[in-house]
Amino acid sequence: MICPGLVLSEINRRAPASDGTVFGDRGYERPPGEPMVTAECCRLIMRATQRGDRKRVMTWRGRSGRLITLISPLLVDRIDRRAVEGKQ
Repeated sequence: MICPGLVLSEINRRAPASDGTVFGDRGYERPPGEPMVTAECCRLIMRATQRGDRKRVMTWRGRSGRLITLISPLLVDRIDRRAVEGKQ
């Protein structure tokens, strides 16, 4: 399983927002360093596949979430819920 996080692509521009409009450039309004460019994502996926990695989580947020889930799954559920509610 490969978990790249947010990847910048044309899909971001065409994806529908919660109000039904198209994201357009709003999909790119992310903190610096958070989104991954498509070429970098592809390179990491290819490398993980060649090495035979069973699981590859590519972002610090994803890796820290996996670690925190082992310690406190309910905390991760609350963080996820707040993130989703804040974007709607």
